[in-house]
Amino acid sequence: MSSRLGGEFCLVCGAEPPLFGDRMCEPCLRARTVLAKVPENVPWVRCARCGIVEIDGKWENTTEAEVWDELLHRNLVVHERAEDIQLGMEPVKVSDRHTLLHIQLEGVIDDLLFQEEHTMRARMANGVCLTCTRRAGNYFEATVQLRSSARRLSEDEFNRLRATLDDVLDKLSDDPMFFITNEGPRPAATTSCWGAKGSPVHGATPHQRIRRHGRGDQFNGRQERRRGRDA
Repeated sequence: MSSRLGGEFCLVCGAEPPLFGDRMCEPCLRARTVLAKVPENVPWVRCARCGIVEIDGKWENTTEAEVWDELLHRNLVVHERAEDIQLGMEPVKVSDRHTLLHIQLEGVIDDLLFQEEHTMRARMANGVCLTCTRRAGNYFEATVQLRSSARRLSEDEFNRLRATLDDVLDKLSDDPMFFITNEGPRPAATTSCWGAKGSPVHGATPHQRIRRHGRGDQFNGRQERRRGRDA
């Protein structure tokens, strides 16, 4: 120890200033400081039927690039005093289930620049989302009927009505629970079973349902089936 009596010195090795952080010289601080911590392996789940991904307990349509960003965001732990963080990532697929995420980090801690490289392995596991589970079980929460009055619908009318349903589905949210489990034409109607309570049949009045498809057609749910027959 060459520091003069009463002067500052590194608490680890006794070196003279400059000192950083918790009164340590630069070599000692670097030897005891990690810019970021990254786990070696992180799991994620993809539906084996439709390919959507589970993130924080919710199934979403997303790209692999967005999955890597999400995994990094959830698992990267940066030093509490780090500033001016710069981050780069390069995914390398090694198999159908395993992808290596090569991460480069740069940041400033106590006025010292730190640079690190880490590798995180993303392990994909197959699962089955709630939507596919319900579809496989013919699950539905609403039955929608598009019905004509005292006449048969023409093929062109069937096609236009079906196109209207496609239009409604396209304008709904990205919630995967909006789906049709079963549908089929009848002589004077077409019926479809919807998989979510939020489907367009909920919340619409009978008058709105009739107007949506023209004067001669009725848009009926189960509760209005008897009313439609009486008409």
